[in-house]
Amino acid sequence: RRRSTDMVQEIKSLDSDMQMLVYENYSKFITATDTIRRMKTNVEGMSEKMERLLDTVGGISDKSDAVNDTLASRRRNIE
Repeated sequence: RRRSTDMVQEIKSLDSDMQMLVYENYSKFITATDTIRRMKTNVEGMSEKMERLLDTVGGISDKSDAVNDTLASRRRNIE
């Protein structure tokens, strides 16, 4: 009987400790959830921006190649 009473008391104590931990960390959990949500939004936007950057860099590379081709004969004359 004594053991049963001790177990009930320990369970109540552990339950109280767990509730306190949840209460103490609830705002941290909410902040972490909000941060993860913002990160997801930023990464999704970043993917689109990276695609545009790749297109832009590709265009610059093409134009650079065209300029180099155009000036190649003049370079030979200078050398």
